[in-house]
Amino acid sequence: MARQRSTPLMSERVSGRGTQAWVGALMAGDEENWQVCVEKGLWGTGSNNGKSVRRGDEFFVWQSKSGWLARCVVTSDAVQPSRQNPAPWDDDRDYKWIFGIRVLRQLDAPYNPGSTDNVQNITLLHNIRLGQFPKLNIEQEMAVRSFFGLVNPPTTFEDELLE
Repeated sequence: MARQRSTPLMSERVSGRGTQAWVGALMAGDEENWQVCVEKGLWGTGSNNGKSVRRGDEFFVWQSKSGWLARCVVTSDAVQPSRQNPAPWDDDRDYKWIFGIRVLRQLDAPYNPGSTDNVQNITLLHNIRLGQFPKLNIEQEMAVRSFFGLVNPPTTFEDELLE
């Protein structure tokens, strides 16, 4: 008997909301901020794009000047920080949105596929800059996933976690 799926298939991204994939950039020298992200299970962004992040989305971390660092799943919808729910980083930045993350895989060393004319090789993303917080299309998402050993990824996060 086939198992029922409780989350949308990636192909549903074309016709409906489904899940999305996002990239957050970690500034070179802010490794302690990444440790806070991992320990607290949170990411924050100053980009207005952050308001569209939803539980179940995929989230990739780009380490500035180094390369792809981590693949995460979003564990909570984005919310605006408040006094009751502040951003946990002590760096005087304006975080407009915060959301929960769980690291699925962190590379031992960041992977940089290189770029040509400010376009990243393999992913065809424009070079990632701090504060952009881009949403990936399906081809870009699959290219980035390949860096984390997922050439033939499961169709849902639940499938992956059950394997």
